[in-house]
Amino acid sequence: MNDIPSPASDDPARQTLQLPAVILTDRRLNLNDLRVLMALYLFADPTGRSSPTRDTLASLTGLPASRISTTTSRLAGMGWLEKTSGSGKSTTQYQLPTPGQRPPGLPSRDAADPDELRSRIQDIVKEELTRLNGAGHLAGRDISPEQRLNLKRFRKPSST
Repeated sequence: MNDIPSPASDDPARQTLQLPAVILTDRRLNLNDLRVLMALYLFADPTGRSSPTRDTLASLTGLPASRISTTTSRLAGMGWLEKTSGSGKSTTQYQLPTPGQRPPGLPSRDAADPDELRSRIQDIVKEELTRLNGAGHLAGRDISPEQRLNLKRFRKPSST
């Protein structure tokens, strides 16, 4: 039985994530930041309000609940969200930028550079591979030697 609450909408169109593309170009974000942001966006309504519990975020991201608070505070410090703590055992409310908004502190551009996006995705994959340290799986899923070779394409070329 799945104990993770439903996302903000049961509408199948809202079951996909709508993220600002600038998330991929913000080099301040580490893998934990990205995981938590994606989980928060999964529960966000069209105005960017999101209120999953810490335990729900921990279940979705694979992070300990204590790391969720640290990560959301870090994201708030970077301008990626605003936190409003609930009183007592109330759930914290998060306000996220909607896909058309930019968080403060990022250089202004009309559109994300495709080469920069590709480079950022390569960095994220490399970080995940390093985290796994040759464990032979990615995000809890076993991968074959052929898939591992395909992942090598995403690594940055060495500068020699």
